[in-house]
Amino acid sequence: MAIPIRIIPTLHGKEAEAFEKAAREAEAHPGKYDLTEAAKAIKKYLVTVNF
Repeated sequence: MAIPIRIIPTLHGKEAEAFEKAAREAEAHPGKYDLTEAAKAIKKYLVTVNF
């Protein structure tokens, strides 16, 4: 059985530069985003659906 080959999207130009800049910024400052509130909301939702 053959698996179809998919095209992998590649960034070029300004999009690639913006992505690389954001990646370097995130790498230089780990833990910058506080996801505590989002985690609480997800936990509350999971409790309501009995998970």
